[in-house]
Amino acid sequence: KGEMVAFDKLTDELIEMTAQDAEALNCVEEVAHIRTILKRGTSAHRQLSVYEASQKDGSSDEEALAAVVDWLVSETIESC
Repeated sequence: KGEMVAFDKLTDELIEMTAQDAEALNCVEEVAHIRTILKRGTSAHRQLSVYEASQKDGSSDEEALAAVVDWLVSETIESC
């Protein structure tokens, strides 16, 4: 494009550009999920937030990492 464009606009453009392929591959919902990721961040972003919040509450590095593991287990169970 040769210009600065907000990522959310590029996301819409990317979804639009791949729509025909996504339909053919039966993965329209999966491609559209990029909007959710854009709004809430990736799992890595949330893991860092859990880690940092745990440390702010006075946890050691090891305890903060354990909090991340607990969060991952919880998220995994919820998605099953």
